[in-house]
Amino acid sequence: MNKFVHFLSNHPSLVYTLLFLGIFIQYPLSGSLPGHSDTLLNLSIFNDTLNRISAFIHHEAIGRAYYPELYYEAFTELYWGHILIFIPFKLIHLSDIWAYYFFISIIYILNAYAAFYFFKYFNFSKESSLLGGLLFSANAFAFSQIEFLNGIPYFFFFSALIMYFKYIQSKQFKYLAFSSILIAVEFYFSIYITIYFVVICSSIFIVHFFQKKGILISIQDLIKAIIIGLILISPYIYIMIKYGFLTGGYSVIDVNNIEKFSLHLTDLIRPLPNHQFYKDWFPQNDNDSFRMVNYGFLGISFILFSILGFKKINKYFKPIFYIFLFSGIILSVGPYFYNGNFRIPAPLYPLYKNLGFSGALRIPGRAYSLIIIAAIFSILSFLDKMDTKGIKNITIILFAIVFYFENIPHRFVHNEYEKQLTMPTFPKVYLDNLPNDEVILTLPSSLFTGKKFRKDGLSEHSREELYLLWQTQHKKNTVNGIGSYMSFHRKDVDSLIHANKWDALYLNYQISKIVYFKDYVIDNTDINQLENLKKSTLFKEIKSTDKIIIFEAKQK
Repeated sequence: MNKFVHFLSNHPSLVYTLLFLGIFIQYPLSGSLPGHSDTLLNLSIFNDTLNRISAFIHHEAIGRAYYPELYYEAFTELYWGHILIFIPFKLIHLSDIWAYYFFISIIYILNAYAAFYFFKYFNFSKESSLLGGLLFSANAFAFSQIEFLNGIPYFFFFSALIMYFKYIQSKQFKYLAFSSILIAVEFYFSIYITIYFVVICSSIFIVHFFQKKGILISIQDLIKAIIIGLILISPYIYIMIKYGFLTGGYSVIDVNNIEKFSLHLTDLIRPLPNHQFYKDWFPQNDNDSFRMVNYGFLGISFILFSILGFKKINKYFKPIFYIFLFSGIILSVGPYFYNGNFRIPAPLYPLYKNLGFSGALRIPGRAYSLIIIAAIFSILSFLDKMDTKGIKNITIILFAIVFYFENIPHRFVHNEYEKQLTMPTFPKVYLDNLPNDEVILTLPSSLFTGKKFRKDGLSEHSREELYLLWQTQHKKNTVNGIGSYMSFHRKDVDSLIHANKWDALYLNYQISKIVYFKDYVIDNTDINQLENLKKSTLFKEIKSTDKIIIFEAKQK
């Protein structure tokens, strides 16, 4: 047993690679994707980026989604770092489903690998650190965030923290510079996790100061590191300000609406859907997908070992443990402490209420990962304090097996979009032959209200993101699109559609063609869109099948 565990701990990359490739293979084998809204948005942005690169190389003119905005990615929470991981798989001509499988696998593999080295840096044994990587990256909460990838990629976060601690130990500026560079790279994957890094490092600085141990970081070094970081993230900031903020993309969310995105006490005992052992504890309801519910129950074994290990934590690591724990609690609950109808203001309430934190951290529950890191510190401390190595290794193996079955359901939630990822042939062939300056509207369409769902999982949100994905295939301008934030133009288009002002759509946005998909009707409002369009004096029906109708604007 000792040799086996020793072999595994010497090959963490192999362990994590085989583990996550094996866990996620269920998606491509069933022709499905791990999500239905952000996943489709991710694919749209990935493929749009490829189209833009190809058009630039071949000097071609192509249309854009979210017309007339110049860069609709500025209205999303997806970052450029993800694109660099996904694109190579498309360049070798993999389908969207297979490319996405390798993409999410790499994210989780890198997370586990970085966590392994992070815990190893704190002098935990290789065997315990190997388990630490598994506990962090393969828990129920991490899997519940698989669609919302901005809350997952921690590999640069861990790497930057290691460099930060090395600077504290050595006072060599190169480590602080490396830390600044790494967290700047993390910024291109997740603003959330970048903010968590700043909170953790600032907390360490403040705790050290109030313990009267002096200034932890040279002010001169700190200023230089901040300048390095700001220079590296400046392209992102420029794009977001120019194409996002200035066109209305980042309105502040009502602080009371953050509840659906915050961590609740009941989430701590909520297992993943389809779970073998705990499936009847908290059945999923129809509103869970809209609430972006956090499945925070990580198993009885995880809780038990966390409690047992608390008193075993090295006294030098106790401050780090508490910083992760309390930072995670404060950040994850958002503006209020919630539990059913119970609600009281939390420490961050003034910031959410007065400083617009709802825009920067509108999904507070993602910070639960920091609480998990603190718990893993406790678990690994318990394991490494065992007197006999043989008993420790057996405990690690048994715990890993139990943890696996307590956190990973026999089948993840699948969204079988394989047939829908490709735009239907009839409208695509027609649109392919149109001039590149044509502007298309796809119906039925509406912005996200959180109230329109079909039994097969289709929502107004996922429907709009399918339209985005199809735009990357016909490559004509389309006013359709939806992201985390809405531009003034997109809101205006939606209001004009629902007010039946087809003339204004034509005059204000030069919409010349409208494609209506009967298969994507959700409710009577969508049916009314078609009836009202048929009554329009501006648009006339020019082509149709039993499922699709194409309208064209009459020349005025």
